[in-house]
Amino acid sequence: MRTKPPRRPGEAAPKRPAIALPDVLGEAARNLWRGVTRAPLWAGLFILTAGVCAGADVASVVALSREAHAYKDAGAAVYVIDAIGGIDGAQCAALASSADVLAAAAVTLTNRTAVFQSLPRSPVPVAVATSGLGAVLGLDDPLPAGVLLPEELGRMFAVQAGGQIALAGGQSLHVAGIYAYPDDGRRRDLGYVAIEQTAPAGVFDSCWIALWPPDQTAAAGLLRTALRPTAAEGAKLGQLNATRGSEYSPDAAFRHRAARQVWLPAALGGIILGAAAVQSRRLEFSSALHAGITRPRLVLQVLLETVAWTAAALITGSAIAAGLAFWRNPDPWRPAFLAGLRPLLACGLGVCGAAAAAAAVISENRLFKYFKEH
Repeated sequence: MRTKPPRRPGEAAPKRPAIALPDVLGEAARNLWRGVTRAPLWAGLFILTAGVCAGADVASVVALSREAHAYKDAGAAVYVIDAIGGIDGAQCAALASSADVLAAAAVTLTNRTAVFQSLPRSPVPVAVATSGLGAVLGLDDPLPAGVLLPEELGRMFAVQAGGQIALAGGQSLHVAGIYAYPDDGRRRDLGYVAIEQTAPAGVFDSCWIALWPPDQTAAAGLLRTALRPTAAEGAKLGQLNATRGSEYSPDAAFRHRAARQVWLPAALGGIILGAAAVQSRRLEFSSALHAGITRPRLVLQVLLETVAWTAAALITGSAIAAGLAFWRNPDPWRPAFLAGLRPLLACGLGVCGAAAAAAAVISENRLFKYFKEH
């Protein structure tokens, strides 16, 4: 092996040629255009690897959103305090302005009944409630004046929200809203009743609030502020529907979801892909070093080529994640999409880092070994 003569004293070290960025960009572009990089193959493997991880996390977030809506729609996030004649209507209605309270209403089940023209032999019990009850039960707020009916009575009388229903005495009532009240475990006192909306003045028998996120301890503290001083001792607190459980935290479910760590296998898969993409061209890169290409230039070229096909794969994977985040998601799509974006970015960083590292350790001295292995 021929060795270079030692430099003479005072002789400057030979200068390495500077990296000409336009030349490196041109070479990387030619390799991508001619298929030398095999960009479609590696981009496809990237989408498959990172896409599975991203899709798993997006699906888990969407499932949590659907679970939260099912909990809310079942009335499990509605809390009720009962105290016959012990609820201050104004105090109860004012709870609607409290933090995390979606709606509040005071309710009293009266001894009166309404006799409707279409079913004169089946009187319907009458309740009175403040105007926020419709929102507590999932209707739009505010509602116009009129009565609220459960869906069962709406079907029985063939009436819809905004319609009129005739009483046996010749008068008619305006139906302000039809609310869902299925027999799914919720208390039955509003399952077959006509609800008259009234002002919050006076006393009532119960106070209802919809609280999100649900918190039974916070609900108890809020509802007790609606009690009159003489009613505090005998008051009873509960959920509208206790079958879904009293302990549920959507925030905790999101933070502790099983798929939150899928970015780790995504990053590992990216490292394997980046290293494999460079190792598959080790003969080409070793030959380039042997021909005089400097290692920094080689690493830069490899990085540019890798970033190109990784960026294309990231755009495609992000579009797929966005579509999954929209599909059957009852909540805004952004949180689910951002959850899926994390494994995509982790895989991309793993690919680029591994490709640069693999290019940095390609050895010119192994050229003939690479040639025999090729």
